[in-house]
Amino acid sequence: RRMPAVADSPGATIDWRRGARDPDYFARAVLDIHPHPGQRRWLERSSRRENALVTGNRWGKSFVSAVKVIHHALYRPRPLKYDGAGRYRIVTASITQDQANLVFDQAVRFIRRQPRLGRLVQSITRTPYPRLVFGNGSVVEARSTQNRGEYLLGNDYDLFIFDEVAFESDPEYVVEEVIQMRLADREGRLDLVSTPNGRHWFYRR
Repeated sequence: RRMPAVADSPGATIDWRRGARDPDYFARAVLDIHPHPGQRRWLERSSRRENALVTGNRWGKSFVSAVKVIHHALYRPRPLKYDGAGRYRIVTASITQDQANLVFDQAVRFIRRQPRLGRLVQSITRTPYPRLVFGNGSVVEARSTQNRGEYLLGNDYDLFIFDEVAFESDPEYVVEEVIQMRLADREGRLDLVSTPNGRHWFYRR
């Protein structure tokens, strides 16, 4: 539907169309990284309107979420009826700005390692919050969910990655009353990502 208009490096052959439907191939061929089996399953299967990833520490949640961020930013997977608007918005969010920045910063590291991806980026800014803009209209931001999602109000998103959601003090309100409303108009996707934190709202979800 929308292929990156960049020539590959000498000797490298990338099937960009395969990359659209196969995020594990995209990770290996474009980002030059090799997700472990659990990460591959997540990349391949987390395509519903709402997805949940619960792992232990050091599993690589931020790592695999950053792969998904770049994949979605380049290919913009969503119903075609929304594609005419041009922009495609992704947010990595968490209970603190520092935590939200982890996925964003990992995505930036992936991009800086690959010149072919760097040429697709228009700008990377850090104030008033981290923001990455691609030439195809995709925008990636990192935002805090503090004050019951106050900093998310007035925005809409195509992909929302909520990192460490199990540690959110009022997750039901933030997810149901704030985040879902930000996704509704665009049929956006929500990834709830976290290490466990007891049998509460996220455990039941």
